[in-house]
Amino acid sequence: MNWWYWSNVLSVLIGLAIELGACGVSLGQPTILLRDFSIPASPVAGYDEDGVRLQNGDVVTWDRVAKAVVVASDQDRVDQWLHSIEKPLARLRWRLQIGDFAGAQQAAAELPTQLNNRRSQTALLM
Repeated sequence: MNWWYWSNVLSVLIGLAIELGACGVSLGQPTILLRDFSIPASPVAGYDEDGVRLQNGDVVTWDRVAKAVVVASDQDRVDQWLHSIEKPLARLRWRLQIGDFAGAQQAAAELPTQLNNRRSQTALLM
C-alpha cells in the first residue's frame, strides 16, 4: 500500500480521537460509533434488540451503528446484534431508499424473526 492510503487512515484515526475527546467520551463508558463516523453527544444508557438507548431518550437503531464498545459482560451480545441485525437492516434501509423492493425483500428475509413482534423503529423498518 502506498503513502496516500496510510495518510488517509492516519487522518481518520486522528479525527476520531479528536472527536472522542471533544464529546467527553472516556474509555471506561459504553460508546458507539455511527456509520457516518460520528459519535452521539449523549452517553449510552442501554441497548437491546431495537438499538442503543441514549441518556437523552433517543434510540439509535442498529443499522446506524458501525461499532459499539460496551461493558465486557455485554460485549459478546452486542457484537452478535451488530452481526445479525445491523448488516441486513442497513441493506434493507438502503434498498428501500433507492426503490429496490426486490432487494429489500431479500434483505428483510435475512433479519432475525425475534424482531417481528416488537414495536420499535427497527421493527417498523422490517
